[in-house]
Amino acid sequence: MADKIKFWPIRGTEAQVLAQPVYDGKLYFTTDTNKIYLDVNGSHHLMGGSGGSGSGIVYAYGTEEQIEKVSENQDDFNYKISMDALEISSVEPQKDALILNSDGRFFRVLSVDSENRIINALLLAVSGSGGGGGGGQTVVDIALTYDAETINNNFTFIEGKSQYASFIATSETDNIVYLQFSIYESWAAYNNGKGSPIKSFTRQAESGEPYMLNMAEFAAGSGMVLRVVATAPSSRTPEGVVKVLTGINIVAMSIQKFQENAFIGVTTPNTVGGLVLEYVPYGTGLTCTLHASVDNAEIDVGKTLLPTNMGSRQSVAIPMQTHGMHTVALWLGTELNDEELTSDKIEFEAA
Repeated sequence: MADKIKFWPIRGTEAQVLAQPVYDGKLYFTTDTNKIYLDVNGSHHLMGGSGGSGSGIVYAYGTEEQIEKVSENQDDFNYKISMDALEISSVEPQKDALILNSDGRFFRVLSVDSENRIINALLLAVSGSGGGGGGGQTVVDIALTYDAETINNNFTFIEGKSQYASFIATSETDNIVYLQFSIYESWAAYNNGKGSPIKSFTRQAESGEPYMLNMAEFAAGSGMVLRVVATAPSSRTPEGVVKVLTGINIVAMSIQKFQENAFIGVTTPNTVGGLVLEYVPYGTGLTCTLHASVDNAEIDVGKTLLPTNMGSRQSVAIPMQTHGMHTVALWLGTELNDEELTSDKIEFEAA
């Protein structure tokens, strides 16, 4: 019976693992080669690679709502697991991979419903505590969630602009929690958490309350990985809980004058005596609206800038104004994550 089996998780180098005496139920994670061995039928059985590669072991922090038993039949061990429960929710586990949930339960992946982000899995066992093999259930007294409306896999942010991603860490033992944020240049640089981040810092927050991370703290980059670790001083889960978000893009959006005095007088049927302003927009991969104002009053210039326009010389016609000096401003705007964001302005003085 699946509920009678007890696993005993152990970490060590591959050499240390292979030197261990065989004891059915021991589950080994090699720290140097990322392999998984399971003691079964009197031998060390190699199960494959680990981490977020899609095979081997996959880590999860699933709640009761995210891990749902298919049937009330006590002899049915089939479950449906939300992809959002996984530590790295953007990577689909392969068939027969193992999911280790934070409460100590192991599941074997039967299939993945990609469209609905549901994993069909079979409960294998409740793991041991990792100590003397007594088989006690792992204690997890801290949880970490994020607001998918503010940040998720494959989100894009604008460099230097205040855009806030919401995280909530809830501790059963402390009123104060700590959130460590680390950003990596790429998935390869992340290297299953073993790589060196571009930037890493820790913030204090209140248990159960949203912590708003200002993404302006990070520099521009594409395809980056954000790792968040939640810990609490009195927690019996000292390593904390982890969420990993992939495909994070931070794009520099700006506008510059093509030349310092980059405008010329024009005469056309609709802009007699008006101006043509020349500028260069920047924003890799962005589609932007060009905004303009004359003496702080916004005017509609009806111009959309596509990603192919970025980094190249552009121009816009400003209609004729009354006699005298006027200040004309140009800036870019784009909508990201249901929020309108704008660049800094450039200004022209024109008579």
